Amino acid sequence: MNTSSGDSNLIIFIVIGVVIFVIFVLIALAGAKKEKKRCKDIESYCKKNNIQYHDVVKNIPEIGRKFSVFVNKGLDVRYYAGMEGEHGDNKFYVFDYTYDLGGGKSRIIYDFTICLITNKNAKMPQFFARDENSVTDSIGKLFGGQDINFDEDPVFSPKFVLQGLSEKAIRAFFDEKVRTAFVDNHKTGYVYEGNQDCFMVFIEGRQDIDSRVKLLTDAENIMGKMVSQEKPDNSKVNS
Repeated sequence: MNTSSGDSNLIIFIVIGVVIFVIFVLIALAGAKKEKKRCKDIESYCKKNNIQYHDVVKNIPEIGRKFSVFVNKGLDVRYYAGMEGEHGDNKFYVFDYTYDLGGGKSRIIYDFTICLITNKNAKMPQFFARDENSVTDSIGKLFGGQDINFDEDPVFSPKFVLQGLSEKAIRAFFDEKVRTAFVDNHKTGYVYEGNQDCFMVFIEGRQDIDSRVKLLTDAENIMGKMVSQEKPDNSKVNS
């Protein structure tokens, strides 16, 4: 029996295992360092721009907590690296939201960057919008999946799946100006929800400060068009 050969193979396996372990540790340390820098960059931006920074986010508006992205949460839910401030009538919150599903080897971590804006002048119907997938969404429609389309708008409708409780209210609200704002301020991966005076845009992944600023800017541009909708002149109707 050749024990020296068996010992050599065992040593090789141990060395390989140690190398793999060290690589995983280095990757984890690099990831932690990168994440720490990302949060520091966000905090520094807040200090320079008179924006509140929160390591842990606790004061999310109640109506915002009812949006669908927060409903299907799993374990170890965290709201952190929060930016909070005001631009005119807009009160905004930008923060990271993460949770786990499953456990052990089947554990999956979900990360999102959320931008939530409230504006007392906004009066939105409840709606949800996301990127349209030409294949899966066409199949979904065969089984009754909702998608509110505007035949007069060949740009907006193929780009977004638009859903909500009241199709009539959504059609009235999403006029040409609002639809154009969505198209002009959209980035692939953005998901939108709105209700009453609260509007949210979120995207998967922990975004750096530049992406966060763009997310906030895009959201505020859309909110501006939704708030500034012309009200019908009822005096003419009743005259």
